[in-house]
Amino acid sequence: MKLSDVDFMRRPAQPVAAWWLLAAGAVLLAGSLTLARHWRAERQEASLQEQALLEARQALMKPVTASSPTATQRRWIQARPELNKPWKAALGAIESATREPIYLLSMSIDPTTGIIRLEGEAPGFDEALAYVQALGAESALSSATLESHTEISGAAGSGPAAALPTQFPAAAPPASRPPVRFSALAHWRLP
Repeated sequence: MKLSDVDFMRRPAQPVAAWWLLAAGAVLLAGSLTLARHWRAERQEASLQEQALLEARQALMKPVTASSPTATQRRWIQARPELNKPWKAALGAIESATREPIYLLSMSIDPTTGIIRLEGEAPGFDEALAYVQALGAESALSSATLESHTEISGAAGSGPAAALPTQFPAAAPPASRPPVRFSALAHWRLP
């Protein structure tokens, strides 16, 4: 450097390249901060997705505990098969076939097998047999059979005819033949 080049009164010139370098450094710093923030957000999102996937897998691996039904629900569960059986149709068929002079004394139904056991009284064997045949002809019952029959001795004080007042003599069985107590089996027809 020469002494003539040194001039303390003149302002030194700022190099333009330094300003460019300073601007480029500021842009790069801002870009790196933005990218760092973006990458951190992506990592957090990936971490949350991984956590959710892990929780979903753990939930699938847990054994499912079945809630026990309430008392009302248990009663409905037990009653549902009974409601599907043809109770109304079978009872309606028995009611429509049972006419005077036949009197039913008892009826028992076994819902598991569908067997209906009827005990009744008729003025004679022919009427008891006709009643069982009429039961078998009903559409709600698949078959009916006469299981047993016995003649009632000393019928004057027994049976439904004896319970009627004397003012209704037509309801009394004829004296020429003894009344018959019978037992019949019928099967209901499942829909």
